[in-house]
Parts: sequence; structure tokens; C-alpha cells
Amino acid sequence: MVFTRSAADWLSPGECFVTSDVTFEQLIGSANWSQYSSTIELVRAIANPSLGVGAEIPLRVHARIVSPLLDMSLALLGIPLVVGPNRRGIFVAVGLCVLSAVVFFLMIFGWHALATAYVVSPSLGAWAPLLILAPLASWAAQPMWQ
Repeated sequence: MVFTRSAADWLSPGECFVTSDVTFEQLIGSANWSQYSSTIELVRAIANPSLGVGAEIPLRVHARIVSPLLDMSLALLGIPLVVGPNRRGIFVAVGLCVLSAVVFFLMIFGWHALATAYVVSPSLGAWAPLLILAPLASWAAQPMWQ
């Protein structure tokens, strides 16, 4: 809402007063205010029409939810490379672990970039790496269960 001199006599001529649902922290915060906000604050920011958040904020909320599951997928991808039934040299095992971690993070960064560029939805950008990597991790860890 915008108040002018005609609606509020306490304003000086040439002044106006703007009301908004934007909190003080969001108003003075830097461009990366969402990085340090809690998940509940991010959900409130999404629900606040005054902010007009882009795809980054919903993506960050979904990414925070899916992050522990992605971490477990990375562990299940890496462990069989080191202690699996195929006995390799230590350097080959470490190299394969590093390669799998690089592919893992490139996939996550790639899907997040697609979501922030509005190519895919923020929810798909956060959950797609898990939908791809979890079955792969389950398949890779299968020999450990036997």
C-alpha cells in the first residue's frame, strides 16, 4: 500500500509512505540472505507475495530436504569402490572415488543450474539427482549385501 499526503496528513508535501510485508532482515540483507536463513524463513519468503522470490529460494528449500539422502547415495556409491569384491590397488580405488564424487557434484550443480535458469522446476532440479543416483547407488552397493 502507498500512502500519500492526501491519505495521511502527517506526510510532508512530496513524500509518500509504502507499506510492505518485507521484513527488516530481508530489506537490509544482501543478495545471499537466503543462504543464512532458516528453512522456515525461506518457506515464509516463498509465501510472501511482496518479495517475488525467483527459482533460487524454492530450489534451496528442496535442496535442504534432499541433501541427507544425496549424502547417503554418495556414501553408497563410494564404499563399494573401496571395499567391494573387486580387489584393486589403493590408487585405483581412490581415483574411482574421486571420479564418482566429481560426477556426483557435477550432476547436482547441473540440475541446480537448470532450475535457476527456469529450464526445469525448482523441485525437479533438487530431486532429479536423487532420482538418478539412488538407484545407481543401490545397484552399486548390491554386492556388499551379499
